[in-house]
Amino acid sequence: MDKIKKHNSLKWSLVKYMPLWVIISVIGVYAIGIGTNHMQEWYERQYAKQPLSPSLQKVTFGYDDDGNPIYRIESSENWMDKDWYRHQLVSWLIGYGQALWMVLWVAFCLVVTGRLFYNRELKKPITMLMDASQKISENNLDFSLGYKKENEMGLLCSSFEEMRKELDKNNREMWTLLEERKRLNRAFSHDLRTPLTVLRGYTDFLTRYVPKGQVSAEKMTEILSMINGQVERLENYTEKMTAVQNLSELVCEKKNISSALLLEQLKKSGEMLCGQKAFCFENRMDSENLFLDEEFVLEIYENLVSNAFRFAQTKVTASANMENKTFLLTVEDDGQGFSREGLECASNPFYRGDKENDKTHFGMGLYICKLLCERCGGELIVENGSAGAKVTAKFYNC
Repeated sequence: MDKIKKHNSLKWSLVKYMPLWVIISVIGVYAIGIGTNHMQEWYERQYAKQPLSPSLQKVTFGYDDDGNPIYRIESSENWMDKDWYRHQLVSWLIGYGQALWMVLWVAFCLVVTGRLFYNRELKKPITMLMDASQKISENNLDFSLGYKKENEMGLLCSSFEEMRKELDKNNREMWTLLEERKRLNRAFSHDLRTPLTVLRGYTDFLTRYVPKGQVSAEKMTEILSMINGQVERLENYTEKMTAVQNLSELVCEKKNISSALLLEQLKKSGEMLCGQKAFCFENRMDSENLFLDEEFVLEIYENLVSNAFRFAQTKVTASANMENKTFLLTVEDDGQGFSREGLECASNPFYRGDKENDKTHFGMGLYICKLLCERCGGELIVENGSAGAKVTAKFYNC
């Protein structure tokens, strides 16, 4: 995972917003302080009351028990205007409420700054991630996350995009595998009809004529030989199909192996498979270790050599080379080479050239090689060489 530069991190971005919050808060606090002070002074000038002077003392008139008039004077020290307390309370609220207004203003500025930070730095990627999660939950992977900022959210979106691509790739591979499996099953069912039809014909013939004694011993032997040949064909075909079905369960386990030992084993295997035909193995590599699955390589190589042996006139040539951490295994023959159709379809299952009449082969060799190469993270290249057909298996990151 890529490291985030300090000046691009969300924490540093938040720090950049803090001066804005401080400046707005200080200006607001200063304005509140001046405004409330002026308001308090103005209010006190307008409404504040002081104790009444003697000239404004309150005099009440009444009579005593004997009926004599009485004048009662209430001292200004004991009596004050009833509105004085209300005005003093208002003045106190203005003065001491100043601190409350300042605190509320600072909190309001903090909320506004946080909202601004969220809208500019977090809202878009969070919305994109929520939408992407919803689409993935609906099995919709036909989208992309284009958030490119170099911060934590950008890194999270990039990771989410990599996950989406991997899910999309796996889904496509699974879909392709299922479609390939369906196609293989259809082809398997189709190709089984011919030998089964032949066997049914022979059994009907024997059922009809053997009880009547109309089949000679020679004819019976001939029919049984044909039946045996069809049974062997079905057995070989079933084994080949079973092998193909099991390829999807194989796991490539790469490990370090000696190139010298592997190449020596490849050379001996090629000589044994080619039998009477000439075989040449060219080692174009320096002595070094390889990082690959040895069993997969041997299986691919033996299929390629066996296929080349069937079409070669006199000679099969194999070579091993290493280019930019890519191990190349090439097998050529001196036959007629691939037709235009063969170059496109040779690695498809059950493909056999029009001129190939050998019923013991089902056109699965190159298809198996292609599947194994893909399991190893490589590919199979089908082409025509200088003399005939040429097939190269590439194994990357070796």
